Amino acid sequence: MVCFSNVNDYFCSRGFLPKAHSIFSILKDHGYQNYLVIGTDKKFSNQDSLFTIHGEFKIYDKNYWISKGFSLSKYSGTGMGYNDRFTLERAREIYSELISKNEPFVLFIQMIDGHTPRGWAPKNYAKYDDVRDSINYMEDELANFVKFIDLNKNKTTALALIGDHLWVNLDL
Repeated sequence: MVCFSNVNDYFCSRGFLPKAHSIFSILKDHGYQNYLVIGTDKKFSNQDSLFTIHGEFKIYDKNYWISKGFSLSKYSGTGMGYNDRFTLERAREIYSELISKNEPFVLFIQMIDGHTPRGWAPKNYAKYDDVRDSINYMEDELANFVKFIDLNKNKTTALALIGDHLWVNLDL
């Protein structure tokens, strides 16, 4: 078995914690189809291995969006991929399609525009010239997404908003 790790990468020839039973696996075991919508490359930090091994996710990533003809330069954000507004809009479309099927599913969405140290926000959010602009932008985008879910939910829809780490290197 070969494994290596650094700040932004993880690889192991047997996969990402192959014997661990994750929440994603539990959901899959209980009949849920798992979906992941991201604006970055699914291979970053070996995410594709994690989400494929644990939950058999269908992953919509940067390369998927490029293959569908979406301009990366038109919808760029932090430089790592598509901006969060684009990602959330695609998630709305996928959510609408999935909810119409009336089958159990989980839709995970990764947002990256708040990535420190500066984050990214559209020009109309430029006020502080630091990460606070991206926080304000992401707050508005999430509020709009939550309103969309609220208007389009069914009786089994549940929504959870979570983060993957605290702010780092935040010097305000």
